[in-house]
Order: sequence, then structure tokens, then C-alpha cells
Amino acid sequence: MRDYLVFYGDTYADDDFVPFQNQPRNPFRPGIYLTRFPLLHRLDFHMEAASTESANDRYAQLLNYWNSTYRDGYTNNGNLIGNTVGRMGRLVQFWFTYWISPQNTLQFTYKHNTVNQRFVPQGGAWQDYSLRHEMYLHSGLYVKSQLQYEHISRYPLLFPGPQRNATAIVELGFIPHKSK
Repeated sequence: MRDYLVFYGDTYADDDFVPFQNQPRNPFRPGIYLTRFPLLHRLDFHMEAASTESANDRYAQLLNYWNSTYRDGYTNNGNLIGNTVGRMGRLVQFWFTYWISPQNTLQFTYKHNTVNQRFVPQGGAWQDYSLRHEMYLHSGLYVKSQLQYEHISRYPLLFPGPQRNATAIVELGFIPHKSK
């Protein structure tokens, strides 16, 4: 199994030396990576989950990504840092990647996000479905394409009812070869 299955994770702590010191306050993002399926050697699988929900959200100092003394908060040179789930959120996502060749791939992704109703009035929930293709040619030309469907099942603070949208992206480009 050592060549097939990888367990990984990411932790975050603002003011604890070790994130596991205060687990209810510090988010953890575990993941599983299946490098290939037994009969489909070109197919791999990732699954990740994340939660930034605090055990006790009545006090602001117990919220993740909250800092009243450092005004720039969770930024580095103006760029946001932290978990993409945001404050008081949950995420489950998985994606399958089929490797047509070492550079050419076909990928399907599913993502489900929620926001706690104690943080945002009435909470929120949405799902993303995506199909992505990347193809690189020997000449240096490449084509990337993606179809994405988003379903916002509920987010009353922003929308009066369910929302749906679709996006299609096509990218054409050229990567010059390095002279040897």
C-alpha cells in the first residue's frame, strides 16, 4: 500500500506553538491521495476535508482567523493567507485525475462548502462540479479547457433563493522550448 496510498494534512495555529495544543481553535485539513487504482493505473484520486468551526463561537477570540492586535490580520504583503474555507466554514472536496500522458490530463472535481449559521445569518451551502482538460503539444502549444457548474443551494444573506451558474474556459498558449 505504500506506493498507492498517502495520508496528509495541514494544520494552522495563530498563537499556539503547536497546533495540536488547542485543537478546537486550530483548523486541520486532512487528505487522502490514492496514487493509482489497481486496474486503472492512469487514474488517481484525492479527497480533502476542512473545518474552521470553533468549538465555542460566542467569543471572538476563539474564532479562527481573528486577531485584534495585528491589524493586517491574516495577510502577507497584502495577500490573504489561511484556509480557503474561511471563518466558521466546512469543506469536503474530491477529484479524480486521469493521466493521458505525463503532461496531458483529464480531471473531474466535486466540492461542497458550508458556512455555519451562527456566523453568517441562516448559513450557506454550495456545490461546485468541474471538468478540466490540459493538453500540451511538442511544438510548445497547449490547450486548457474547463467546464464548471456551481449550485448555491442556500445563502440567504446574498441570494433570495437557490442560484445556478455555469462557466466555460478555454486557454490557448505557447511555451517556447529552451535551447540546449
